[in-house]
Amino acid sequence: MIDLARDASRLERVVHWSTAMISGDRKGTFYEDDLEAGQKFRNAYERTKYEAERLVRAAMRQLPITVVRPGIIVGDSRTGEIDKLDGPYYLMVVIATNASGVRLPLLGKSDVPLHLVPIDYVIEAAWHVARGETAAGKTFHLVDPAPMPARAVFEAVAEHAHTEKPRGHIPRPLARAVLRTPGLARLGRGPLAFVDMLDHAVHYDQTNTAQALAGTPVRCPPLAEYLATLVRHVLDVTREAPPPPADDVADPLDET
Repeated sequence: MIDLARDASRLERVVHWSTAMISGDRKGTFYEDDLEAGQKFRNAYERTKYEAERLVRAAMRQLPITVVRPGIIVGDSRTGEIDKLDGPYYLMVVIATNASGVRLPLLGKSDVPLHLVPIDYVIEAAWHVARGETAAGKTFHLVDPAPMPARAVFEAVAEHAHTEKPRGHIPRPLARAVLRTPGLARLGRGPLAFVDMLDHAVHYDQTNTAQALAGTPVRCPPLAEYLATLVRHVLDVTREAPPPPADDVADPLDET
């Protein structure tokens, strides 16, 4: 992509889609200009996004590049639609469809901010900030400026779904160990990456984004305003999904 951009004679802008998760395990405030901050990475997704940003940052000296870093993307705030139920949806589905009456524990303490951001805001915000005359050479965090604590999010999911609210928690090391056990490991790759976020206290500065969107109607809606819409979509999708064929049901003791 960078080589192609260098050969473009009338290049106006290159927009590089990264992720706020390149902060890795860094705690505290992570600024838009931060990149190499001594962080370690919890999975290949974070590490490869970081490596890509390093290449892009180096090319900023010669090319008009803008970097956008969304938080954890969830469905459209108006319809709830999303292409796949992963990341935070692993727990949302379990809690929203819990018909057992049992109050399930959360994985990790879940008392840290959960950086969810709706896809419609990400698209609209990226469109506005990347086209700005002064956006070249800058990085923009597309995140919720006031994220809810993870536990409050999943308690609200239960409330909207009329199921039992989560109670207590499984310590993160134990949760990771359970998800790595034979048989469960292949089911736990996605949840395993998400578990780490539930014990990770980080705040994403969004000074550049706030300045670029000032005077526009684009804003990130508070999660409380659209969480019921997300839950309704989850319930609709899970109710419509046909059960898997018997031959496709994984044996939890099968390691092959």
